[in-house]
Amino acid sequence: LQQYFCEWFMSLPAETAAKSSTFGTWCPILRWLQEILTKEYENEENVVTIPLKPILDNCAASSDLPKAFLLASVCLEAVSIVSKLQEKKTYGKVLSLEAMKPWENLLRKLRICLFIYFRLGDYGNITQFPINPKNIEAGSYFSVFEWIARDELETSHKQDEIAKVEHICTTSSSGFNPYDPDADAPKRWKLLQKNCIEFSQDNIRKKEQRSANKHFVSTYEYFPLLMYIRSHSHPLKLAAHRALLLGSKWGGKPGSLHILKDAVNALKFLGGDESTSYQSIVSSVRIEIWQIYIRPIFRALLFGFDDVHEVSEDVMAPLCVNSNWLRGLANVAGDVLELIEMTPIIKADDDMIAIEHEEAEESDTNYWPPVHENDVIFDSLIARSHDVNMNALHAHRAVVSVVQMITDDMSIIEPHCDEFSDFFLQHSLYTNQNVPPADETDRTELLTVLLEKKVQSIGNKVVDHFELGEINRLGVLWNIDIEQIRSRFMLMMYRFGKDAAVDVLILSSFKEINLEMFATGAIGIICNRLNQTMIALKKARNLRSIISMLDADTCDWIREHAQLTSDEYPIDKKNLPPLTSTHNLVLKLLQISDQLNSSESNTQIQSLSKLTEDILVQMELKEEQTKYTL
Repeated sequence: LQQYFCEWFMSLPAETAAKSSTFGTWCPILRWLQEILTKEYENEENVVTIPLKPILDNCAASSDLPKAFLLASVCLEAVSIVSKLQEKKTYGKVLSLEAMKPWENLLRKLRICLFIYFRLGDYGNITQFPINPKNIEAGSYFSVFEWIARDELETSHKQDEIAKVEHICTTSSSGFNPYDPDADAPKRWKLLQKNCIEFSQDNIRKKEQRSANKHFVSTYEYFPLLMYIRSHSHPLKLAAHRALLLGSKWGGKPGSLHILKDAVNALKFLGGDESTSYQSIVSSVRIEIWQIYIRPIFRALLFGFDDVHEVSEDVMAPLCVNSNWLRGLANVAGDVLELIEMTPIIKADDDMIAIEHEEAEESDTNYWPPVHENDVIFDSLIARSHDVNMNALHAHRAVVSVVQMITDDMSIIEPHCDEFSDFFLQHSLYTNQNVPPADETDRTELLTVLLEKKVQSIGNKVVDHFELGEINRLGVLWNIDIEQIRSRFMLMMYRFGKDAAVDVLILSSFKEINLEMFATGAIGIICNRLNQTMIALKKARNLRSIISMLDADTCDWIREHAQLTSDEYPIDKKNLPPLTSTHNLVLKLLQISDQLNSSESNTQIQSLSKLTEDILVQMELKEEQTKYTL
């Protein structure tokens, strides 16, 4: 009978339900409930532990929270009236306070559900399961941590700003526990109502401003959801949920890379090594961001959209040809893979499970919603994730590092795509993969092209240790000796005439490069420059005589060596750096000449030093003679 009554009441229009249950003691529904409850108590075979339990269960499972709250209020009034009479009649065998307690608790739970529902805004209307006490207590339908994370993202997407808000929420005296009996005071529940109203008005104004492409600034001061649900103040779990939510939001707006970067900042907050607490959560969330949002784009970028159904070609194709966007995505992808490398193991150990179980047991029972031992969203992620194969991860990072450097000319990597056709698939991080290309010659050729792109992108700015760090990372990912790749980079900078950009850095980097390799290459570059200089001197009528004043044997050797090394160290003949720059490079070689194993190289350096100095001296004399003549 009570079940049918609930179904009837919930089917009433809201206005009718309110009118039929809010007329004090003469309310028909109230009087009918009193009769039903009186019969329950008068039935000697029935021990009443929870009065009107079928109705209480229906209210706890209702999808219509306002009506459930209204009906529960009427039921509490009926239980209060009847239980007090029964308490007198049974001389305290029936306690009115005990009879009312389940209904008071239900009303507080419904109050919190209503508060959460309105604070979640549009999301509260699209949840698969209704927000009610029964579903929340089950723990298998929702994650309260996710709700709080959603609310935090309404304030800001920045990890450092949210961290400050969380600290304030857990230390401020302004908040209160809505499940506490003190929250029944009109002043408290009116404050909850005010928070919901202002939040709703703020959201409406936000949508209007965004539709008009105007910057939105909030004019309301409502408390974060965490201020009222402090039992769920768990920075790591909240950050993990924010990362997932931001990843999902970026998936809908892939052009807004700042959203994805904010998600990665949340991922960075989760921890940095395999000893990180809640490692299974940290690992699975990082892998999820990669697998769902980043991996498919790289697959489509390198192999086309035909076999990539996770992304829309109409949306992503224009972005993939935008070099700035692609470079930003590649940088973020590199960060995510680096984070995955820190925590590649998914399964939690027994100690971690014990910690989570202990936390669930120690959660304050005076707070509601309860803190569940497991999180339904994290459990789902962990269940479908696997331990990452480190070789595969290393290989993917290597390919991503290439994309970072060639975003304006992806054709560079096309000849090598066949060697990593199994990359960026759903299972690719879990199966063994090797860094392509496997052939050492092909790898060296690709490296040379990449370094050329890097040198060209630097322009005329001074190279610092940050830029050198990127070169080092490239060497690590491609299993190339760090000293060798640094030497190649430095030589290429000199080959392109960017002496001024590395003059300062080279002095502090001699201990970190292959001196023999650098000296051999530098000698070749110097000879090619000097050969072009001597050709230019011969063509200049007023400078031809300088050639006759130089050591003939050294000039012949320079000419021959330039011909031998012109293919390996080609230079821009039309844009030669000043002779003073070449002389400075020779002086740097003199500084390291005593550390070289080759006596022949030492002799060559000494000869080059003497020749460049002679040319500079003679050119200064010619310049002075010209001034004197004028």
